Amino acid sequence: MDSSRASYRSTAKRKEPEGNTGMQTPWNISKKESNHLQGEAAWVNTRKAMGPDGICGRVLKACADQLAPVFTDIFNLSLTLGIVPSSFKRSTIVPVPKKPRPSNLNDYHPVALTSVVMKCFEKLVRDFITSSLPVSMDPLQFAYRHNRSTDDAIAHLLHTTLTHLDEGRGNYVKMLFVDYSSAFNTIIPSLLTTKLGDLGLHTSLCDWISNFLTDRPQSVRVGNCASSTLTLSTGAPQGCVLSPLLYSLYTYDCTATSSSTIIVKFADDTVVMGLISDNDERAYLGAFLENWCQENNLLLNVSKTKELIVDCSKKQERHYQPDLSWSRHTNSLAKKARQHLYHLRRLRDFRLPSKTIYYKRCQTKARRIVKDPTHPNNRLFSLLSNRPYLKPGGQFVMGGVELPLSALITRALLWEAAEAH
Repeated sequence: MDSSRASYRSTAKRKEPEGNTGMQTPWNISKKESNHLQGEAAWVNTRKAMGPDGICGRVLKACADQLAPVFTDIFNLSLTLGIVPSSFKRSTIVPVPKKPRPSNLNDYHPVALTSVVMKCFEKLVRDFITSSLPVSMDPLQFAYRHNRSTDDAIAHLLHTTLTHLDEGRGNYVKMLFVDYSSAFNTIIPSLLTTKLGDLGLHTSLCDWISNFLTDRPQSVRVGNCASSTLTLSTGAPQGCVLSPLLYSLYTYDCTATSSSTIIVKFADDTVVMGLISDNDERAYLGAFLENWCQENNLLLNVSKTKELIVDCSKKQERHYQPDLSWSRHTNSLAKKARQHLYHLRRLRDFRLPSKTIYYKRCQTKARRIVKDPTHPNNRLFSLLSNRPYLKPGGQFVMGGVELPLSALITRALLWEAAEAH
């Protein structure tokens, strides 16, 4: 078991290639990846529920050394034939409430219990696909990309917003937080296969993914009651390892057509940003999102899709009471302050230097971005001729040029990272 864990650690951190490999030859599980599969089985979470095939994680973990060669042969045969065994595609749907008191079927989250063995195989397929995609594909998709995270997506949104607000008086930003109705369940396998082929994936792998998503037998279980089996050929089950990645590839062509409109994505979370100047919202209002959704069988959830307007020319909202006292407004601000200070108090209790930890975290993150020329935020960093300083009048100056506040925050926080690079 120790040897399998060691091989897992050595193969799990594979570097992403510089570009698309072309995918001209079919993919099979090599001896090295077989060791990776053995390590995946050895690290299976035994507390998770088993799938419909009845193989629990405890058995797979205990017999990882013996079962890895057998499963390798099965998976290679599956890849060669482009067929996934029906027992590996079978799933049991368990409705999980989204809220404490669900009132209708939309208040439940359909989680699929699938084969634990198939999940190990899906991880190998996922790693292979992500390492083979072109680096230039959908740069504002921050999910399942090397050196990308939700922090990067949020930082990109904030920097773009602040920069646009600083560029001109009267500028404002509109953000449309899009929510799709049952996004994973509406994927059309044939359309997904076409898009995967356009991205350079080999035909045999595209056929395998198409077979993986079609003719999936599933049933619903609530407590001790189970429904009859129904076969589906649309959508990706929520609970499969591959589903989030396949969805992000399904939506890779959802990009903005105007320079004043930006679409930022993290898997199925989408934000449409409109950078408005001179009250001209034509590009933002004329976004092709609605037509794209119709072509790709996606439906907007109007009740959960929200719009946020960021306009510094508007007065900040304040809470007043009928007697014109400030107590409600003050209490609201104090509550937010306590929430933000909680983590700092925890660091103080353990006698940890909070400023040093935060500075080192920013520095490490900045170094990774600077070394990655494909990162959307890479262009924000540049070597500084001298450090910024504050003039008596309150303006920040660097290199003889006055800087807006957003630019100062971006550069001053990460000075050491750019300098080291």
